[in-house]
Amino acid sequence: MQLERKQDNQNAVNLAVDLVIFLIFLVAEAPRSSGLPAHEWLGIAIGAANLFILLVGLHVALHWQWLVNLLRRSRGTPEGARRIL
Repeated sequence: MQLERKQDNQNAVNLAVDLVIFLIFLVAEAPRSSGLPAHEWLGIAIGAANLFILLVGLHVALHWQWLVNLLRRSRGTPEGARRIL
């Protein structure tokens, strides 16, 4: 029961991080929808603080165990290697 709750919390965190990354991308790539000042300030913030890189790094860190498990399952088996590709 507790493991399920922990997985649900992890899924909620993953979804929130992914949504933030997606929204930042949308605003940065569509200055007409958000306005040029918002687009420019967001660009400055991303460039100065490397916010986007930090969020992508967080995303990879949150999914690290999944990546490790995927690589372990596929090691040594041609079928597993085909699943990755």
